[in-house]
Amino acid sequence: MRQIIMVTSSFPFGVGEASFIIPELKILAKKFKITIVSKNSTDTQTSEVPEGVNILRYDSSENYSVLKLLFKTLTSPYLYKEIRTLISKKKISAYTIKRAVRFCMRSFHLADYLKKVRDGINDDVILYSYWNDVSVFAFSHIKREGDKILSRAHRTDLYLRKEKNYYLPLKEISNIKTDMIVFISKEGKEYFENHYKTDAKKEVYYLGVKEQQ
Repeated sequence: MRQIIMVTSSFPFGVGEASFIIPELKILAKKFKITIVSKNSTDTQTSEVPEGVNILRYDSSENYSVLKLLFKTLTSPYLYKEIRTLISKKKISAYTIKRAVRFCMRSFHLADYLKKVRDGINDDVILYSYWNDVSVFAFSHIKREGDKILSRAHRTDLYLRKEKNYYLPLKEISNIKTDMIVFISKEGKEYFENHYKTDAKKEVYYLGVKEQQ
C-alpha cells in the first residue's frame, strides 16, 4: 500500500481544518497508509482519525539552532535567487529580505524533521501539504526519486495583499519540485497562474463537508 505523509497546520488538534480534512481523510485511508504531521504542538486532540492513520507532532522550537539554520540559509542559492526576484519586482527591502530569511530557516528546520519521517518509509511516498506554504518548500528538500509532492492552495497561502512590501516568500521556488497543486476554486487557480510560474499540474477540487441529514 502506497504511503502519504500529510502536513497540516493543526489537524487533528484544534478545529480549523477538521471539517474539511475528515471527509477527505476517510477516503484516502482506504487506499493509502497515512502519516499526519501536525504543526500544532500544544493543543489537545479534538478529532478522531481513521484506524491505522499515524499522528506525529512537529515542534518548531525543538532542536532549533539559530546559528546552524542561519548559516544554512545564508549559504543557500535559493535565498539569493529570491533576492534577485525581489529586486526585479521592486519589492526589495529589509522587511522582505527578513521574511525570506526566516522562511528559509523555518523550511530547513521542518525538512530535518520530515526527513526522519521519510527515512522510515521504504516505498515511494506522496508528500502532501494541506497548505501551499513553508511545508511545500520543506518537502522539496527531502523529495526522492519516485516521490510526488501534492499541495493544496486556499487563500492566505495564495493571494497577495495590497500592503506595501507584502509578499509570500519563495512562492515560485517552493513549487519547483511540486507535482500537483489543488485549488479550492477556479478563481484561485487563475490567480496562481497569473502571478506565479510553475510546471506543476493544476487542478480544482472544491472543499466540502458532508450534508447534514
